[in-house]
Amino acid sequence: MKLELKNIKHANWASEETACYDANLYIDDQPFATVSNDGHGGADRVDHDPRFKGNWSEKLEEAEQYCREEYKWKGYKGTWLNGSLEYACASLLDDYLDRKHYKKVLKQICFVDDNGDLMSFPKKVKPSPTIYNTIREQRDDLKNVTFLNELSFDDAISKIKSVEV
Repeated sequence: MKLELKNIKHANWASEETACYDANLYIDDQPFATVSNDGHGGADRVDHDPRFKGNWSEKLEEAEQYCREEYKWKGYKGTWLNGSLEYACASLLDDYLDRKHYKKVLKQICFVDDNGDLMSFPKKVKPSPTIYNTIREQRDDLKNVTFLNELSFDDAISKIKSVEV
């Protein structure tokens, strides 16, 4: 089963205890539900998408069952807790917001130094295909670094997340 959020509208300014958002939930590339949260700490609302064809209640139960195993999470003192469709949507929203954030970060020249710290050049130094070799030639301390901008977007995000605290 493949879960995906599309048409995400996130209101960071209205997010208090929970994320304030509105999105369409797709299951196996088919529209299934609209999900939303007003950002004041309540549970997500999951409403039937009129474009969904089939038995909505059955598919909802199937999705909940899938999420119980696929989105398990480690709770207090390392005990594993069952996931839920709500937790899956929160996870998908977090992934979306991370990607949006890192897209902005990677508009600067970024690299991970020898100490494992994420470093970047000033914004006025723009990424370009030839600038990385120029930097390596001019700076001995950067001869062996991997510039995140040279990696694929997914690999760059993985590298950033591996060094974040």
